[in-house]
Amino acid sequence: MLISFFLPLFSVSFLGITITMSPAEMTFGKQILGTTVSNFSNILFIVPGVCAILALLALRDRAANIVSIVLGIVSLAIVLICITYIPTTDYIKPDMAIGLYLNVIASAALIGLSVFKLYSASRQKR
Repeated sequence: MLISFFLPLFSVSFLGITITMSPAEMTFGKQILGTTVSNFSNILFIVPGVCAILALLALRDRAANIVSIVLGIVSLAIVLICITYIPTTDYIKPDMAIGLYLNVIASAALIGLSVFKLYSASRQKR
């Protein structure tokens, strides 16, 4: 999830020009046709990954797994909201890139592993 912050999340094609954008570029600014495009709210893409690492380091057992599941769901929600609000017109055609797929896979893996750990811990207690 942290690596996907620096990889292209999507590309936008308009008037024959294709521009790829990563959340890091969208956060700190990118020059597009002489105009700087930035929005600091894109830092939200990195927050679930950082929080998941901190949770796994600071918390133990059940609490770490529950927090990891919640953060995986939050990360998926951020990506899905981003995809939903990319404008599509006759001139602008968005396309998903490697960072998006990596983020979705990492979030799903975090959720899956945490659920598996919770399940196996509950079975061992019986």
